[in-house]
Amino acid sequence: MPGITAARRFYPSSCWSGSWELGWEATNELVDTGLALDRIAEVAQTIRSVGGVCDIHMLRTRRSGGQASADVHVLVDPYAASPRGT
Repeated sequence: MPGITAARRFYPSSCWSGSWELGWEATNELVDTGLALDRIAEVAQTIRSVGGVCDIHMLRTRRSGGQASADVHVLVDPYAASPRGT
């Protein structure tokens, strides 16, 4: 078939592969996804390193575009002084 031959000539398989990768990356920029496990471990360690933090749980992360965000329950020392004095 002439149409298929022409398409193969102008769109080699490497071009389709590159287009697929570009489309996949663009889609991932628009869709919320979770962070990789190693990054989640880094976030958890950073939170735990803050003074007065006893433990954390329910750490959920998401990435949308170039931004990452986290939702986490933080357990703090009940006897630690509050910054507001309350």
